[in-house]
Amino acid sequence: MRTLLNTGIAPPAPGMPAAAISAIVVDPGAPLVIYAGVGAAAFPGPEGGVLERTDGGATWTAANNGLTSGRDVRTLVIDPSAPATLYAGTFGTGVFKTTDGGQNWVQMNIGTTDVLVLAIDPQAPATLYAGVGAGTGGAVTSTDGGVTWSPFNAGLPQPPSGTFVMAISPSGACLHAAFGGGLWHLTTRPDACDVSAPPVLQTTLTTAVLPNARAVQVNSLLSVNATVINTGPATALGVGISLASLVPVNFSYWRLDTSVFPPKLVELNAPVDIPACVPPAACPQENFVLFMTPTAPFGPTEVVFAFRGTNTPAAPTLVGINTLLVFSSATPTPDMVAVAGTCTNNGIVPIPMPEVFPCPVPAIPDIGFFVVATTNPGIADTITVTADTGGSAVPVGISICETNPLSGLCVSTLGSSAVTFVPAGGQPTFAVFLTATAPIPFDPAANRVFLRFRRSDGTIVGGTSVAVRAP
Repeated sequence: MRTLLNTGIAPPAPGMPAAAISAIVVDPGAPLVIYAGVGAAAFPGPEGGVLERTDGGATWTAANNGLTSGRDVRTLVIDPSAPATLYAGTFGTGVFKTTDGGQNWVQMNIGTTDVLVLAIDPQAPATLYAGVGAGTGGAVTSTDGGVTWSPFNAGLPQPPSGTFVMAISPSGACLHAAFGGGLWHLTTRPDACDVSAPPVLQTTLTTAVLPNARAVQVNSLLSVNATVINTGPATALGVGISLASLVPVNFSYWRLDTSVFPPKLVELNAPVDIPACVPPAACPQENFVLFMTPTAPFGPTEVVFAFRGTNTPAAPTLVGINTLLVFSSATPTPDMVAVAGTCTNNGIVPIPMPEVFPCPVPAIPDIGFFVVATTNPGIADTITVTADTGGSAVPVGISICETNPLSGLCVSTLGSSAVTFVPAGGQPTFAVFLTATAPIPFDPAANRVFLRFRRSDGTIVGGTSVAVRAP
């Protein structure tokens, strides 16, 4: 079945062919959303640029804000993990980027280059490749979402000719490109395109994000920590992080170098290799700091991240463990940044507590506990602290109190919740006591206790969690 989908696209100038549409991409999460790139040379006037169709029918609308100097669009690519992010390659004005589905475009730092084709790494979408026209020639690459670019021409005839076609492998390891001098394989790793090379071993990842809830005002920066563990038998290659949720935020990540003190941020948006897990040693891990700046207000939304390498599937999504509940407020808000601590410093609360150092012997037998430190970089408000077991029916009784930060003793009555006024910059602490009413198997993904912080209107503005087991 073939259907003409031209409604809303102005007819070409007399004698101009319908081939003015130079690129088409489809939102992988919403197949009724289609973007078309239009070349101004064949389709002159305001009709050049990017058109969008969202109704599943045949109505197209211009999505050109910010493309005033780059209406001759030759190529489009879409971020598979954050479909509101697209890149447009233009003739004479380089690359433009949108993070809001084409509502606004920003010119990226590639100069006034003729960009004829773009490719995006499906495993690490912050990595892009651009084929450029004769004059500059060859290919350039960016590993930070188009902010900076560098040549990617090793092994090509010099000077390289214009690049007209590109395709990238599903692993992101092998880039195929057609230049004026023929077809070339551009490897992103040694031997990645060598068919005689042994197959790359697959492995698996386990991930966590802490804290698991934040609240900020629009256009304010928030950050959380992320840990990626390679639990499989092979080195995890090119492990990167991207957004998998369609939310109006600017996103980036830095690797956190914990081999120095204090730890420092290194390598912006750069995928890393994580060595294989070799039991009985602890599985290797990398630590990251994720940064997000909301660009529009939205209610509490569970933001999902894509953690994956070139030889790994995406890490399974576990709500409240490797996701982040984000509230983007139009007005100032409290923001309770919470960190839970267990006596063995592993995020697991055994019931009863072990009678070994550094765990103190509780005054009441058959009880487990954990403590929570918080800080409020937001505005003052009355905060209600509650605890639950998420979507799992964990047989555990829970009591909470606010504590003296110095002695650790309760300063409020133990109960199912704790209510306290938290000033701007306040740092209240809490203790949570757990009793098991039945055996609780060791399953950190399912058997957990979540602590949630709500502002005076009930909106969640902070959270953390621990795993629990009994006995």
